[in-house]
Amino acid sequence: MMKQKTGFIAMLLILGTLLLACQPQVAEVVEEPAEAVETASEMVEEAMEEMAEEEAMDDSEMAEDEAHSDADMAEEESMDDGEMAMEDEEMSEEGEMAMEEGGEVVYTIATADSVVNWKGAKAVGSAHTGTIDISEGALTLADGSLVSGSFVIDMTTIASNDGANARLAQHLKDDDFFGVATFPTATLVINSAEDLGDGTYAVTGDLTIKEITNPIEFTAAASEADGLVTATADIVFDRALYDVQYGSESFFSDLGNDLINDEVEISVELVAQK
Repeated sequence: MMKQKTGFIAMLLILGTLLLACQPQVAEVVEEPAEAVETASEMVEEAMEEMAEEEAMDDSEMAEDEAHSDADMAEEESMDDGEMAMEDEEMSEEGEMAMEEGGEVVYTIATADSVVNWKGAKAVGSAHTGTIDISEGALTLADGSLVSGSFVIDMTTIASNDGANARLAQHLKDDDFFGVATFPTATLVINSAEDLGDGTYAVTGDLTIKEITNPIEFTAAASEADGLVTATADIVFDRALYDVQYGSESFFSDLGNDLINDEVEISVELVAQK
């Protein structure tokens, strides 16, 4: 259509030019050539105005079509996003139902309600007890049974609770004991838990102290009720395996009454929730 308009305008321009060029020859026949040229010029202008109006209408229609197309695409994208959100929500709900019905459920340890109690004793004579805080951890249950877990012990919180003075607690933090300035945390990882019945488990795991890791085995008890898990365990470990040297016959001889047992007893009390 545009090509036809352009050709028509070109023809009008050529016609106007011919009329001007032939004015002397046709003076006797055409008495008013100026009026003819003026008429041709007006025709060209009118044609160009019509073409501009049609182009403006075409541009307006194209813009309107594009606006409708953008609106349709936005509406379709919004619908797609809504459908995807609904599908994600359904999948999340299905995943939660599967976990509750038979899958694994992770419970976060409530550190304010959990603690490690410790006991150390000389080979002959006195013993001391105290506590250490737990800084973080989790327990995993499947079908209500303990299967795995881990927790971090904040060694900087070692405290004595048997009336001994603060000097004892500080000594336990020194380099010849647990060196907490260099090794501020210890960790216990539960790798497996065999259900023995009556809520007890034979646990195998890894205990890390002073960045030294050794396997460990112990018996634990765990139960779940109303989204809350309680677990306890009595554990004995050999401190010499973790380079805790003070008063140890594994490192020194002829200690006499200064000999301190290598076996350290800890009692772990955990509370965890979803």
